[in-house]
Amino acid sequence: AWTTPPVWDKDEWAINYIGHPVAGAIYYNAMRSQGATRLQSFLFSTIQSTFWEYVPEAIAEQPSATDLIVTPVV
Repeated sequence: AWTTPPVWDKDEWAINYIGHPVAGAIYYNAMRSQGATRLQSFLFSTIQSTFWEYVPEAIAEQPSATDLIVTPVV
């Protein structure tokens, strides 16, 4: 996971474009509800997504560029 670049995953459309954005929205809104700015919340969502891809999920599969982009942005 740490030695090669992320890959474009082959997850189902609903997982990549519904499930992951919902997770990103949860990260984002968790920070907003605590008084964080939009930028702080976006950065938190980005960090959380990156952490997930490179630590717990990296045990099972290569990090996904799709997930790294879609989760915090969409």
